[in-house]
Amino acid sequence: MNISLEQIDSIAFGQNVLKLTDINENINFSEFEKDYINKYNPRYVYTKISTDDISKIHYLESNGFEFIECQIELFKRLTGLYDTSMFDETVCVEQVTNVKDLDIIYQVSDSAFNNIDRIYVDEKLDNSIAQKRYHLYLKDSFEQKNQRLDKLVNIKLKKIIGFHSLLYKDEKSVMLLLGGILPEYQSSGLNYALDYHIYNDLFKSGHKNITTHISAKNTKVMNYLTKVLGFKFKHSFIVMRKIYD
Repeated sequence: MNISLEQIDSIAFGQNVLKLTDINENINFSEFEKDYINKYNPRYVYTKISTDDISKIHYLESNGFEFIECQIELFKRLTGLYDTSMFDETVCVEQVTNVKDLDIIYQVSDSAFNNIDRIYVDEKLDNSIAQKRYHLYLKDSFEQKNQRLDKLVNIKLKKIIGFHSLLYKDEKSVMLLLGGILPEYQSSGLNYALDYHIYNDLFKSGHKNITTHISAKNTKVMNYLTKVLGFKFKHSFIVMRKIYD
């Protein structure tokens, strides 16, 4: 088994957060746990397990880990360009290059993500951690060369109304990270403009394979991605965590 420090999450929590990988049921977990507690003194340790790894899930449960979220991995392959002309006079999509835009994007994030995050819904945690955590991840997407943060701008009002971040995995593949739009625009159809513009840019650059992970709790977005945008179900995971007082 391996344990690693999650830098961004640790900043959000104000204490160390660890990620557990390569679960091995033959290892004495108590001894393994003593080692990482002595080294990191963590507040929160989490892991992501395939839903069909029942024995590993039970192994973790027997060692104090609890279920906190089910995640669905979705996949889409881009096969052509989308027509965005219908949005040209209403909104535009631009890569965020000015750090001053981040504060506005944080406000949009706060409005879009208010009850679905696994940190927010965890009864053992202060849900303000979830808000700070999203801000840090968006800032990271703005700063890192292998990531990208885009903004959706209302042209008439010159106002940022949405955003999307992604990670370039390789020359052909990307992972969609965070995306959101102000609640008052969510039924306007402008979310199509945000997605279509991003997909067109990716298609032109040769990044035709897209994956994303969605909480099973977020059925609205999952239905939109699968029924409207053509994403396919690829895999499912259980996220488990253990909290240390």
